[in-house]
Amino acid sequence: MNYHLPNPPLQITKRQHIFPRSGLLRFSERGRLQTLNVVTGKIQWLTPYAAPFVVTRGWDQRSESAIMSPIERSFGIIAKRILGGGAITLDIAAHSVISDMYSLWRIRLHRAKNPLPPLPLGMRMERSVSEDAMDQGEHYGIITPTFDGKIPGRMIAGPLLQLALDRQAKIMSGKRWGIVRSKEGEFVLPDCFGDFMVMPLSPNCCLIADNDDVTVGIEVVSKLNAVAKANSTTYLVARDFSVCPGI
Repeated sequence: MNYHLPNPPLQITKRQHIFPRSGLLRFSERGRLQTLNVVTGKIQWLTPYAAPFVVTRGWDQRSESAIMSPIERSFGIIAKRILGGGAITLDIAAHSVISDMYSLWRIRLHRAKNPLPPLPLGMRMERSVSEDAMDQGEHYGIITPTFDGKIPGRMIAGPLLQLALDRQAKIMSGKRWGIVRSKEGEFVLPDCFGDFMVMPLSPNCCLIADNDDVTVGIEVVSKLNAVAKANSTTYLVARDFSVCPGI
């Protein structure tokens, strides 16, 4: 017997972004991203929902909507202030939000590259639960085994992600971020910066931990882009690679 929750169903995010979609769009032209595959060297134009930028159900819906979305929204407000032009001073709360977003970016990338398989419980369930009911339960943190006695990997990934975020919050406590703007040349966005605490905001602005607010020339932009390329594992994104030195 299947059990179904009444309509209307709560929204389910099936294609989950690793780096925020809003951040990707700031590097886009007409909704598409010039993307370099660092393995093959091929450059192509992709949408923000293309495979390199998303994972399909990598973690549970409650983590997506209740934990990650608030971090992205808070970070988006700060990013908009920074990119709005004029002088800006980041307070302690803003630095903390940036640290949370940086940590979330790294944690989601790790989980996307290391998906968790279903966990077998060694038993079969007496009753089956429909996929829709399982999906809706995820909004409330309900972990539901499948009829064949397995817990989907995404339902395990969610709590692990939350624990990782808590650990990172302690490690990153007190971290301060500098606003680095380019006066010549543009920054690229990699899938990751390795151990370097750098987070691009736009082709002309990035955030760097333990750095002063500064405007830099093409030499520094070139060095940062070279670091991005050396540490990326899948892709680099740019508004226009022809104006990105160091690549």
